Amino acid sequence: MLNDLGEVVRLFREEKGFNRLFSLFYDKYRSYERIEKNISIVIPQPTWDERSSIGGLLGQDFSKNRTIKVSASQFEKALKKTKFGFILKENTLLQILEIYHGGKFFSKREERAAFLEQRERFFSGYKDDIHPELLRLIIDWAGEEENKNNRYYMKYKQESASLKRILDMMSNLLQMFPLETPVYLPLFASRVTRNPHALDMDKEAGKMLIYTLQVLKEIEAGIKMKGKLNAEEMTELLLSYNILRDDLTNRVTFFNMKGTNKTGGENLLLKGMCAEKSTVSLPLREVMKLESIRAINNTVFMIENSGVSSYVITEAVEREKEVSIVTGNGMLTLATLKFLDMFVQSGGVIYYAGDFDPEGLGIAQRLLDRYGESLKIWKYGVEEYRSSLSDEVIETHRLNQLVSHILDDSLQAIKKYMLEIKKAGYQENIVDEIIQAILDDGPQ
Repeated sequence: MLNDLGEVVRLFREEKGFNRLFSLFYDKYRSYERIEKNISIVIPQPTWDERSSIGGLLGQDFSKNRTIKVSASQFEKALKKTKFGFILKENTLLQILEIYHGGKFFSKREERAAFLEQRERFFSGYKDDIHPELLRLIIDWAGEEENKNNRYYMKYKQESASLKRILDMMSNLLQMFPLETPVYLPLFASRVTRNPHALDMDKEAGKMLIYTLQVLKEIEAGIKMKGKLNAEEMTELLLSYNILRDDLTNRVTFFNMKGTNKTGGENLLLKGMCAEKSTVSLPLREVMKLESIRAINNTVFMIENSGVSSYVITEAVEREKEVSIVTGNGMLTLATLKFLDMFVQSGGVIYYAGDFDPEGLGIAQRLLDRYGESLKIWKYGVEEYRSSLSDEVIETHRLNQLVSHILDDSLQAIKKYMLEIKKAGYQENIVDEIIQAILDDGPQ
């Protein structure tokens, strides 16, 4: 004879037909923190086992039912009418459910309260004076920003042990701020962790470093963080804290432009390249030595396509035309942006012409966002688009970028036409027009 409540519950566990019933009553308690007699559960689309087991216990025929509804009162009464009712009469349904599920229940509210208490203790540990003030500011920020953008809280919920390792690393890292002179990211990572690759951008700690610096920007300068940064935006963010990525491959390519160094003197490299009528490909580390940039007639023609730029420069040299040109190389490197920043700050104007595809329009939009009225869209309208057309069909996912990202009024006509015909245009197809406009007509 069964004489133990645990043995009775074991029998229920062995019958598959009761699994959902006990689980649903468990969910009810988690939501309401009680199991009262009038609380009911509903089992949709019951299986044959459920119809048979629950129907047998309650003394009802559920063979044709599409749902089974059972109240706590019904279930308790039915249990007490069974052959082991003498054991059950001294116990509540809640006690039976707790044994069935392996221990004392906690409601969702109780679990949430316990989770928040543990989380508060975890983060409060980083408010201690042994941690740098910048980290304490970040922890305070996190406490006020409980939303989906708070990656510290998200990481804590997913894997608190991993977050602890990262925050300990960030504590050591932020102890070194502010960095007085630029340091390369691998060397900086070695100082912090003795692993030069620990803060690589594809590593968890590297991603959290970028996020942490974005949070600091928001705290210190009120700059709201973006959901996702592109490679150049990450490089610029790191540079703003004197951390350099691989700047030897981060270059700006230009022709016939001079500059002044931060030390006050003329940059002899740029001066010599102008004298030799040579194109310059300047790495970011050399760009950062400059204080200001000058161009012919205070005007720069920025051409996205490197092949077209090369052809225009060759023609300019042969025809002895004095023009200044910056090449985009199909992307915006941080070196290019910093170089143009200095040029615009010196009162310069940029005339931009790009390829006729979503990426070219994207570059134009970014430049307009950054330089405003100092950036002129040039040889980059619907007529030039028609003349430059190729047979290449633009994929739908690339076209979709136009809808959400291209917002400037000056780009709307070409955006609309591109969405209609869905084909790419290239500067090589209008290179003679570009040469005519630069070398003969000048900016219009």
